[in-house]
Formats: sequence, structure tokens, C-alpha cells
Amino acid sequence: MTDDDMRRKDKNVAQDAGTEHGNKTEPEGDHPPGYIPDPHAEVLRSLPRLRSIKTDLDDKIFTPPPPMVSRIGGVTQGCGGVLLSILGAVMLLVAAWSGYYLWGPGLLLGGGMLLVFGTRGVWSGRINGIIVSSAVIVAAAVIGYIWQSFIQPASRLAVSLNPPLNYLGGFLEIVAMVLVLVLMITMIANVVALFFWKRLKVLSPFGLAIWGGIAIILIALVLGANYAQQQARKDWLNDHLDTYMAAADDTSLIMGSNANVTLGYNFVTLEEGDDPRLDVRLAEVEAGVEAGAAIIRLNASGDLLQEAELARMFPLDEDADDPEAEAQEAADRLARQIEVEQVFMDHMQESGVDMLIADAQYSPYLLIWSADDDADEELTWEVFADVQAWRVEHYAQTYQPAYYEIVDDPQAYGTFGDIDPTNEDDADEALELWAAQTERLIGIVHDVSPDTQIGVTISLAEGAGDFAMRYYEYVLGLDIDFIGVRFFQPAALERIEDIIDEYGHPADFGKELWILETWYGYCLAPQRSMELDATWLELSAAFAASHNISVVLASDYGCFVQEGGTLFQSLDDSDNRTPIWERWRDVIAYWQG
Repeated sequence: MTDDDMRRKDKNVAQDAGTEHGNKTEPEGDHPPGYIPDPHAEVLRSLPRLRSIKTDLDDKIFTPPPPMVSRIGGVTQGCGGVLLSILGAVMLLVAAWSGYYLWGPGLLLGGGMLLVFGTRGVWSGRINGIIVSSAVIVAAAVIGYIWQSFIQPASRLAVSLNPPLNYLGGFLEIVAMVLVLVLMITMIANVVALFFWKRLKVLSPFGLAIWGGIAIILIALVLGANYAQQQARKDWLNDHLDTYMAAADDTSLIMGSNANVTLGYNFVTLEEGDDPRLDVRLAEVEAGVEAGAAIIRLNASGDLLQEAELARMFPLDEDADDPEAEAQEAADRLARQIEVEQVFMDHMQESGVDMLIADAQYSPYLLIWSADDDADEELTWEVFADVQAWRVEHYAQTYQPAYYEIVDDPQAYGTFGDIDPTNEDDADEALELWAAQTERLIGIVHDVSPDTQIGVTISLAEGAGDFAMRYYEYVLGLDIDFIGVRFFQPAALERIEDIIDEYGHPADFGKELWILETWYGYCLAPQRSMELDATWLELSAAFAASHNISVVLASDYGCFVQEGGTLFQSLDDSDNRTPIWERWRDVIAYWQG
């Protein structure tokens, strides 16, 4: 067979193939003279569109795989859904525990679940999944913007709760930052797939209706749970307020607030210039004084004084080019910080209210020291006991406070470093060590500030174990004036009643029982009901009056100055006073007047 015969045969095959699929090859006249068609290319050109090909087995229309951008969107959406669910779950648990609204975290959790369940649709290139996921991401962005001020407090509060929530809480802010990036990538991929690709699965109105129904049900459940929770909180507070008011006698209470200040590290700054924290803390003190507070409580750690003796928080660089200049810079920094601290203390003493100084549980200086394996001296219990005795003596002698809380819950000291013997297996030895240390501190304060009344704080936590109650029983027999408690949850009220019933009231031993810190949760962000917070303060005073408690100090966290507090938010107006401050002022006038 000649070459011409072979070419004619290939041409006929191509024409037959095209005819078989319902297509005709282009006539020879359409090609330039001498053109020799490629039979394989002609066969490929003659094939119909892939969408119209039917399989022989199930008679279904073949659809091509989704574009790569949908795969990218599916992967990132799956990750984003998991992260959003974690963020929402932690925020929801903290909100439920600490008195915040539930609707924001609940909707974020629901949105995360929708993203997780919709991941397969996005991966497969389904238009329904892409539309639903994009709508959820937009809604989550709006809710997240409204609730962004709650993320940092939720992270801090989650750390104080039980595992595994405390571990997740430590990474909550990082999760939020990564989540924003992941959902941005998801949104970009979805937009590209939706508007620039034609190989997506067809839109299903019925499927969209199902997704919309699920979303509506989730929203209704979350909003209903929020309403039910708020109503339950309100009913509980009002019912107990009525009960305590009915049982309260006519004796007066001493009312006050906490300054949210720890002498020793609260005013530490690296840069020169005005410290905005000083203005904030002064504004909080002013709000308390204007409300009629008789006592203002603050903590003292002595960190700046220890840093001046031996730098640990800001150690000097031994290899610095100019060691003398660096040493002078460190000295100037400490001088600035001590000066700011003194301005605050001068204002406190000029305010006319009695000052209660509490020994600080938390000390950055000691925490760094305990973690330093190369420290010149190991921070043992004996060393810590000497440091504590030294700082109590310093502050008692320097400021001659009306009251000194020499031990602020023994077990809490060990939370911030390996300096507490209460975590040892031998509970008897731990009690002996703290008992001896408490008596030592009592003697120090009596020597340097004879007019100062002395007290300690015990833990109300159920997990405090036997040590807390054994320590309580022990201090009932010491030469102290008051025993303090702090509570932020309704369950603590019943716990106080149980302790009094089982171990006796301090009044039976010639001592007073004080509420040193209280609030309805922690007012660290604006997503909470100020009405419920105000009712809680009323309830706390009524509870104190009905249980022979002498003093009630509120921990407002700056919420007397602005809703949401000042610890995690900048101060907008130092002269502002919130409705809850007005209620607190009325409570003080009622019980202290």
C-alpha cells in the first residue's frame, strides 16, 4: 500500500469517527493546499463536550472534577471551622461561668460547626456549599468584631479553670489570629471559585433552603439559650436577694472597693513618658471614693525593691558595649517606676479612706527567680518566707495601713511558682510551715505598725482540699482581727454557709469575717449585663448583713468608670460613672450610712 493510500484510509477513519458522534469533519476545501490532517487530532476535535457524555452503566451525566481553588477553599475551611469551633466553645464556657452573655460565643460555635459540616461541599465544588460557607464567614466576621474585646479576657479566665480548658485558654489569642488568616484565605478561594470558574456543581434551591433552615434553628437555639440563661440568672439573684434582705439585721456594714493595683510591678514601664495606667488606676480610686468607700484594698509584692538590689526581671547585659550606661539606664527606669508608684500612694493617703494592703500572691520577680536554673540562690520555701517577711515589714512600716492582709490564700502562692509547700505530699508539714510563717508575719506587723489590724484570706474553692479548712481552723486561734474570703460565683455563698456551720463563725472566736473581693464573675469586657452586676452587689451586701460579715469590698475592675472595665480596654473618660456605680453608691449609703 502506497503512502497516498494510507493517508486516504486515515482520513476516512477520522471522518467515520466524527460521523459516529454526530459531528462532521471540516471539508478539504477549508484547508490550504497540501494540508495533511492529523487523524488523532481530528478524532479529539470531534468529541462532544464532557458534560453531555453519558455512561453506559447508570446513564448519569459526567461532571468534571472541581477546580483546584475549590480544593484549597475546602482545606482551609475545614481548618477554619475547627479553629472557630474551639474559639467559640472556650468563649462560651467562660461566658457561662463568669456572667457574660452567651449569644456571641454560641453563634461563633454554631458557625464553626456549619463550616466543618460544609467542608465536603466546598471541596467537591458545590455552589450551595460555597454560598453557605461564605455567608457563615461574613456573619462570623461581624460577630467576631463585636466580641473581639472578650477574647483576651476569655483567654485569661480560661487559664484559671480546670483542664483541658486552661490549656486551650493559653492559646486562645493565637487561635483567634490564625483563624482570621485561615478564614480570609477560605473567603478568597470561595469568591474565585464562585465567580471565575464554570466547572462547579449546579445550584440547588432546595439544598439552600435546607442549609438556611439549619442556620435559623441554630440561631434560634443560641438566642433562646442566652435569654433563658439571663432570665435564670436574674431570677436567682432576685430570689436570693429577697431571702437575704429578709434575714438581715439592722447592723451597718463597712463598704469599699479594690484598687486593681499591686505595688512592686503594676507600674513597670520600659519607656520614658507618662504612664497611662497611673491615670486609669487613679480614676478607679476616685470612683470608689465618690461612691462612699470607707476602705480601698491594694496588693504589694515588693518586686521593684528587689529588682533594685539584684536585677532579675531586667538583667544587665554583661557583654554590653557600655556597661555603665546600661546600668544607669536601668537605675533611671527603676527610679521612674518607683516615682509613679509613690504618686499613686500619695493620692491614696490623701483620699481620706482607710487603706488595706494585701500581700501579693503573684510576683513576676519571684516567678522569674524560681524558673532560673542558673540563679545564684535557689528560691526554696525558706528563702521565700524571708522575702515575704521582708516585704510585709517594709510596707507595714512605710505606710502604716489601717489593715494588712498578711497571707492571701496560702495555696494560691504555689500557682505562680514552686514556692508553696501546700503542694507537697505531707499536708501536716505544709500546715506547720504556713502556721509558723503566719505567726511570724503577725509579730512583724505588730512591731512596726501597732495600730494596724491584721487578717488572712482562705480559699473557698472546692478543690482546695483539706488544707484550706485546716488552715482556717488554725488561724481562728491566732491573734488576728479578721478572716477574709473572696467570691465571684453564686455557689460560693452556699460554700461560706457550709464552712460556718461546720467549722464555726470567726465571730465565735473574737474575729470578723470579711468579703475582700466580689463581683458577678469578672467585669473585663462589655458583653455582660450591668443590671445583673449591680444586683449582685446588692445581694453581696445583703448576704453579709444576714451572716454577720463586717466588710464588703467590690472588685469592679474599672466598671465603675466605664462598662466593660479598664483592665483590658483604654480609658475613654475618667469622669464617667456607670449605672452600676450609681447602684453601688446607693448600696453603700443604705448599709454604711
